[in-house]
Amino acid sequence: MDHSTRGLGTLSSPQRNHYFYGKLMDVPHFEMEQWYGNKKRWLLNRLGLGYGILCGLGLTIKENKVCIAPGVAIDRYGREIIVPHEVCLDPWAVTDECGRQGATPLSKTEEHQVYLCLAYKECQTDFMPVLVTDCNVKEDCLPGTTVESYALLIKEGKVPKPKRMEALCKILNSEATESVKRTKLCQLLAKETCSTKEESDICVVLGSVTLKSDGTIGKIDPCSDRTTLVSNERLLDMVLCLTSPRGGNGTLPIQEDLTHISRFSRVDRDDNNVPKETDLHDKDVQVAEFPSQLAVTFSRDVQTRTSAQNYKAWFIVTLELPFALGIGGIMTHVASSPPTGYTLLNLDGEIRLTGNRATFTIGSKKVLKVRELKNSSSEAMRLLCRVMVKCDFLYGAQDGKAVDGNHLRGVLPSGDGIPGGDFESWFTVIVPPTPPGN
Repeated sequence: MDHSTRGLGTLSSPQRNHYFYGKLMDVPHFEMEQWYGNKKRWLLNRLGLGYGILCGLGLTIKENKVCIAPGVAIDRYGREIIVPHEVCLDPWAVTDECGRQGATPLSKTEEHQVYLCLAYKECQTDFMPVLVTDCNVKEDCLPGTTVESYALLIKEGKVPKPKRMEALCKILNSEATESVKRTKLCQLLAKETCSTKEESDICVVLGSVTLKSDGTIGKIDPCSDRTTLVSNERLLDMVLCLTSPRGGNGTLPIQEDLTHISRFSRVDRDDNNVPKETDLHDKDVQVAEFPSQLAVTFSRDVQTRTSAQNYKAWFIVTLELPFALGIGGIMTHVASSPPTGYTLLNLDGEIRLTGNRATFTIGSKKVLKVRELKNSSSEAMRLLCRVMVKCDFLYGAQDGKAVDGNHLRGVLPSGDGIPGGDFESWFTVIVPPTPPGN
């Protein structure tokens, strides 16, 4: 049997033993049995899993040597390469394709760029006596075990850049419908060959290393040039994170750099029309000083697809009015002490969204009516004015993500790392008792 790499990267019809009673089993037949299983498995690895690192094989520096952590990789022929323990090597000792060190190492007085590769290598071991020799075989001992081992290669220069499938990315990122994308992907992938390209490195690239001119190891880059193979379990988690608001373990993915609300305030103007802002969350406001304009400030410019006529759908201001039940159960807004309950009055106003700021301006006549509220009880009334901004309908002008509006613990800036949510704040309007006769 031919145990070279010839034919591993191409397609061929599998051959397996056909057993019949009395068949003489010889070395080629047993080797065919192993070769059939190996080639089938390597074919599925090559076309199913692909080429790259399955786990481990991190790079570190120890005593001016590069050390490779234990791990598993698959080369371009689909063969599994297992490194069971840490191994360290001299990065100046450039090797050949079989992992043998060259006669002359690289100079330590010059700067060099090298990269590390992991190659599949079979080793023979467990030598034992040959009791019956074959024709033209003179050895008294032959190996009884083949170890599927590895070789570490050090190559000078930069890692050859793999050809990326730009056409594939273009199709996936297009605005076409799903059916059109499927058709184009099918047409593109049907042109791909099932064979390993002859110009491709068969070994697995682990990373690149910069060797400094003072004889020390500089930068190690284990990520830019290596290909990582992802398990189906991990791939499913990634897909869920990209396509769903929930991560693979049922928790919401946290995003730190979202637009959030940084201030909630009232805007007052003096006699010269100069604006003055005052923080308003959880503050007490005398009814005679009820604000005519409320402002919500964002950390960045925001936008909305809601029409201006419907801004009141996401910027809501309500005032709780007490009521009592009079004779016959008729509801009256004459307060009792304590009141029977409260009704909500939705305040109407002009809402504007400009840059990083949303304002709610109440007309002067409506403000005057609020400021003229009467209190016939002997104690001051405390009316809760609630402000809600529904941030699911507002998004950052730069990133297009919904504003992180959850007002957790009543602390600004808002946000819990998840886009959207309702920003809720309030202030209390104090209505003192109305003097008799007023």
